[in-house]
This record gives sequence, C-alpha cells and structure tokens, in this order.
Amino acid sequence: MVDWSQFLTNGGTRIDFGRVAEVGVGTVFGAVFTGIVSVLLGLVDIPLALLGGLTNFLASVVGIVAGLPAVIVERGWTAAIPFVLDAGPAGYVAGLSIALVTLYVIAQVVSRVRE
Repeated sequence: MVDWSQFLTNGGTRIDFGRVAEVGVGTVFGAVFTGIVSVLLGLVDIPLALLGGLTNFLASVVGIVAGLPAVIVERGWTAAIPFVLDAGPAGYVAGLSIALVTLYVIAQVVSRVRE
C-alpha cells in the first residue's frame, strides 16, 4: 500500500514529483496490462464457446442415435401388449417371437453398419 508520506521530501515541505510520476506510470502500465489480458481472454473465449456448442450438439446426436433402438423396441412392445394379453398362452409365444425377430433385425442392422 502506498502511504502519502512517500511523496513528500524535506520533512514534508516538498512534493517528490519523481515518486508521483513513478507511481502514476506504474498504475497506467498495470491498467494497460489488465486491458490486454482481458482482450486476449475474450478472444480465447470465442473458440471455446463454439467448441462447447459443438460438443453439446454432438452429445445430442449421440444420445438420439444411441436411444433410437430402445425407442423402437418400446413402441413395438406397446403396440404388441394388447395382442399378447388377449391371446392367452399363445400370446406369450407370439410376444417372444416378436422380441426375437426385433432383436435379430437390430443385430443385422448393427452388423451391416459395422462393416
């Protein structure tokens, strides 16, 4: 901390203008340096914000692609449940058949995508 007595000489009767200029120049350099750093950090923030938006978009795409087979199976079972419940014991066989056919189709699609 700067004390006011540091700017006086001759027992407090004269102002030391050299010391005043030294503190003033140091203050100006500090302000300029702070401004330059703020500008640089602002420029760095732009690509980081773009990268953050891109990763959010890609995360949404991956979530949709990964969740799509589950949605398809769930919708298929929702449509098949009344049929399975009304058909009695044969309905369980039919339900199991629907599940196996669905899993087979999904496995074929995944294997073709991997090729």
